[in-house]
Amino acid sequence: MPFVRVLSLPYVGDKLQPTELIFVLLFPLALWVYGKRLWLQQTSLMWGLAVYVLANVVAALVAGQLPSLLEAFGRLYLVLLALVVAVWINEPGQHRARKVLDAFLYGTVILAACSYAGYFAAVLGYGNSLVHVYGNYPYLGTLFRASGFTGGPGMLIVVLLLPTIYTWHSWRVGKKSLIWFVFLLPLAGLTFSKEVLLLGLGLLLVDPWFRGRGRRMQGWLIGAVAVVFWFGTHYIVQPRQPVEQSSLAGTEYTSGKLVWVGDQYQLLETSYTALKRAGVSVSKKHLVFGVGPGQFSHYLPAEQVAGVYPAHLPHYDPHSTWLGALSETGLGGLLGLLLLSVLLYQSFRRLPLDGPDGGVILCLQTFLVLLLILSVSKDVANFRFVWVVIGLLIGLVHDTKQLS
Repeated sequence: MPFVRVLSLPYVGDKLQPTELIFVLLFPLALWVYGKRLWLQQTSLMWGLAVYVLANVVAALVAGQLPSLLEAFGRLYLVLLALVVAVWINEPGQHRARKVLDAFLYGTVILAACSYAGYFAAVLGYGNSLVHVYGNYPYLGTLFRASGFTGGPGMLIVVLLLPTIYTWHSWRVGKKSLIWFVFLLPLAGLTFSKEVLLLGLGLLLVDPWFRGRGRRMQGWLIGAVAVVFWFGTHYIVQPRQPVEQSSLAGTEYTSGKLVWVGDQYQLLETSYTALKRAGVSVSKKHLVFGVGPGQFSHYLPAEQVAGVYPAHLPHYDPHSTWLGALSETGLGGLLGLLLLSVLLYQSFRRLPLDGPDGGVILCLQTFLVLLLILSVSKDVANFRFVWVVIGLLIGLVHDTKQLS
């Protein structure tokens, strides 16, 4: 699962990876072994998952394009993946959730070793796909950013979030050595991603000392970090100067639009903000069913012609879970995602943190909090490993009900 982008195939590009190939081979076995158990007893949650998938399939059918339909079935695959994981760990007293986290950790360690090797080679002058070179990067200038087998630095650090906070918590409670934490943490820094701020938040939220400060302190910290992260994602602070003379002029990092000018500093809009504006425009034109799953980028050229989206920016995906759901799957898709999110929250919030799986539950829930913040600027619902986490927590909910 940590190797997010290894293959690039004709027609499907990077959407089909070893994880999908393995799933296709093993899912018939899961059907044979588990059968009706895959429809979990948590009826409301199962209907929430069904509504989410149905909204995506309907939007794809209305769009009438094969790539859109394939994307919708890809989201069905993610839901089925979560259900298989949930049923597999649903053995009281087996602590299989910890086994899954350990496996994810060791896979991430292998990914990190490859990434370090690639970064070292790039520094020595041997360019490779494990490192991306960013010119005139905001605040930092031109630099190497580690990406590993994930497609980009921003995705690499998202992969690192869960195993890094898991190893930190395990060390703090005396269950694991600090070695893997020390090994993974520098790689997070080598991504030079703003998501490092979320990693710091996650480390504090699972730390026993900070948790002893009380829930109010945790809430204030989450809110403060979220505001700083969202601001830093959508705006660049720079000395007051003509935009066309700035080192960021014409780059993919910014739309080139100033939103505030002071005596000494000014705020420059990033490409994320421009994407939000384009997302709103696309959503207004396709409000009921959207443009189809995975089809948002194909509608950006029209927004460029209309002057809504800057002509020099690439045709990105929505880079927002919520606005992406609205623009690609319409009101039905957005409401389906909101309903599923509420049902998942209601299921997970009562999980006990004082039992044998308490540490695992804490790390998984913290990871989802970080993703909730990240969902404003990334399409987190499409991350494969997110649905493994959801499956783990669903299974733990069922396990807890059996024990009670």
